[in-house]
Amino acid sequence: MTTRPAPSSWPGDDKRNPSRSLPNWALRAPLSAWMQQEGARATGLRVLDVGCGEKPYLPYFSGVREYVGLDLADNPHADLHGVVERIPADDASFDVAVCLQLLEHVDDPAQAIRELYRVLKPGGRLLLATHG
Repeated sequence: MTTRPAPSSWPGDDKRNPSRSLPNWALRAPLSAWMQQEGARATGLRVLDVGCGEKPYLPYFSGVREYVGLDLADNPHADLHGVVERIPADDASFDVAVCLQLLEHVDDPAQAIRELYRVLKPGGRLLLATHG
């Protein structure tokens, strides 16, 4: 489980507060606003961030019970290591799963969706965004 950092002290500020001069601002700004809203909505819940990278949206989820990052073995920010097609977690173990800009990179997107569904509790929410 990751401790809750102050928003200004955590990596990924460029994703939370994208500059208007960036070519991907039109994608990043609404995504950041959506993640901020969803983070507030997830208070007290258990969250899985699949393909977490440096966990740029973690500060938005400060009220959650637990925030678990999943990524490849070479990511020091990840709490779990593996791939979305084979998530190393029990069935129905998360209330919310976050999967941003990852699905378009996996070998088997259908299997990835099945795995995300498998680890979500009944009534759980999947926060999913892809490029294009």
